[in-house]
Amino acid sequence: MRPGGQATDDSRVNVMSRYDRWMIRVIVGQLHAWGEMWVDLRPHPAFSDWKQAVRKHLGEVDDGEVQYAMTRGLLTELLFAAAGVERELNRLERGMEDAQRYADEHIGDHFSQSEVPMMVSHPSMTDASYAYMNMIWWARAVRDRVDRGYRHPASSNRLGLLPALAPGALRDAVATALEDLEADLKGFQELANYGLHAGAILGGGTPHAVLTTDARLAVRVPDPPTGRVATWEEFTFDHGHELVVQARRIMAAVETFVDKVLNAYEANLPARIRASSGSGSHEPIVP
Repeated sequence: MRPGGQATDDSRVNVMSRYDRWMIRVIVGQLHAWGEMWVDLRPHPAFSDWKQAVRKHLGEVDDGEVQYAMTRGLLTELLFAAAGVERELNRLERGMEDAQRYADEHIGDHFSQSEVPMMVSHPSMTDASYAYMNMIWWARAVRDRVDRGYRHPASSNRLGLLPALAPGALRDAVATALEDLEADLKGFQELANYGLHAGAILGGGTPHAVLTTDARLAVRVPDPPTGRVATWEEFTFDHGHELVVQARRIMAAVETFVDKVLNAYEANLPARIRASSGSGSHEPIVP
């Protein structure tokens, strides 16, 4: 299965994943690692490390081959990380669909709107809980594959797609898209750190939902924090965020970011590629 692709069974329609659509744009639009897209990476302290690594596989190599090795996967690995967000959203939605089906079949007839909210748990909600954390981690990977510090987060020597791009319209557009992504997902890096180092984002114990007055399962999730979180008790729930809604928000932010990046690539192909295509511009390709 491709990253982000949906499993199929008798009850689900197999649709083209976002990842497939993105990769079609890359391949058909010739959005490859053209040399003039990149800065000269030879002064970067990581260059010598890459050169040693490439030599182990290819033997003696020139600097151009090392530069190619450092840049060839920057765009596609970014898309792979974004596909991880999509893959986990699919898993989360399936888990919640299974839990809702269970509630409809086994609880609905016994549920009274006048009662205190009923708490519901189901094994598939555990899957949804893991999927939500995985989504946040993949979203963080998207951000880090665009720009990250070399060997230390605060390093002035940067790695990733953005610092490797040559100055110009393409780099400016990617930088703006990254700023928008960070604004859309403000606080989610802190959630990612907490989920990685401290505990479950949905809290300790068995994941559960509240059965609302319209018999719908609602799983509340914490508000994105404004700083480092040490314990689950520090989370707030002031904005009433629900699991599926928040997960789809993450996916929408990542999808919008990727589309902006691909749009920028299509609008700023090197002149020689435009000339070889026989067209003055490349329109975005949407299957």
